[in-house]
Amino acid sequence: MGSNPSTRAMDIIVSDFDGVLFKKYYGLIQPTVDYLNERGLPVYVVTYRMQETNEDFIYNTLKDVIPLRGMAFSPDRKKNPLYKVELVEKIRQVYSVVEALDNDPEVVLHYRAMGIPVIEIT
Repeated sequence: MGSNPSTRAMDIIVSDFDGVLFKKYYGLIQPTVDYLNERGLPVYVVTYRMQETNEDFIYNTLKDVIPLRGMAFSPDRKKNPLYKVELVEKIRQVYSVVEALDNDPEVVLHYRAMGIPVIEIT
């Protein structure tokens, strides 16, 4: 008995925003944008930024630049790697996360422990 292709989760890439896709006073980081567009998969942005003050900015910055699928935000202003892990676990309930891009070494370790291939942006 084969699996039903219509029930298979969509493949996506999760990516951080700051330092990976965007740099303050610089703008979009074009090599990352180009890479994501070459991959051709939808992108789910997972960021330490708070939703209330950043959702419109991130959406408007990326909506016409990459295949943006969604965004997940930190519950507060603390840079706690476990926030991103929890957010990605929730995303994995709906999507198949096939790759991640992040610049936080702790987050990279957690993603790898979750079995997600990671490109660490330095």
